[in-house]
Amino acid sequence: GYVSGHAAVAAAMASAAVDGDSPALATGLLLAAPTVAAARMYVGAHLPLDAIGGVGVGLIVDGLLALSQSARSRS
Repeated sequence: GYVSGHAAVAAAMASAAVDGDSPALATGLLLAAPTVAAARMYVGAHLPLDAIGGVGVGLIVDGLLALSQSARSRS
């Protein structure tokens, strides 16, 4: 089904790790996120658009969380 939750979580974690302070972890997650999406397509669990949509959802969730944290830190 649309969207791939696995791809969404992997993309959100990778996006959050880029802003963190561990470059090794960020690099590993940035390599793992597309691998997760490709693996879901390889095993036949999702179509390509499902994986792309999952990545999009993950990036949106990470962006919204970053916005809420910056708004919270300003108040």
